[in-house]
Amino acid sequence: MQAGAAMSRDRVLWGATGLLRLMLVLNIVCAAVFALALLMSWPMQDMLSARLAHKYGAMLDLDQAVLAIRMMLFVGIAGGVALHPIFSNLLRIVATVEAGIRSSTTMPRGSRGSAGRFWRCNASISPLAGSSAGSRCSSST
Repeated sequence: MQAGAAMSRDRVLWGATGLLRLMLVLNIVCAAVFALALLMSWPMQDMLSARLAHKYGAMLDLDQAVLAIRMMLFVGIAGGVALHPIFSNLLRIVATVEAGIRSSTTMPRGSRGSAGRFWRCNASISPLAGSSAGSRCSSST
């Protein structure tokens, strides 16, 4: 039963990794397309204004509409720049979790680190105090 639980975790982590990689690539592609559209909005301003005038007529201020389009493209680029480190860090977190699961399933039960020994210890010291906790605790795990 333990092996089945580990396999389902691996599938979940595999799916999360794939989804995060896809989102990272889509984020980069969308930011690049928004940047290209923003750059092309100046040489194609006349064509864009003519298209908006044809569709909406005289009830639309064309300069303000083009400016609004440019601002939305800029916000899209800024959002892509802000999301890039978030997706990258989430990928790192998932990779760390996956490495931890792999190491915990391959290591013997007694050698999984000192955290279990620390919490079984009756010493009232901080976990950040260093290695002095080992001297106060019994070495049985």
